[in-house]
Amino acid sequence: ANRIVGLSQLDLLSCFISGLKPEVRREVLAQQPTSLNQASRLAR
Repeated sequence: ANRIVGLSQLDLLSCFISGLKPEVRREVLAQQPTSLNQASRLAR
């Protein structure tokens, strides 16, 4: 796994969401996740 140092949780969340397929991204954003773990669960 790659480790990214120095990014805030919000930055990591934003990076994760931006890498999702558009249709998945829409569904995840609609749920307004507040953490990377939550966004990851929603993306499944």
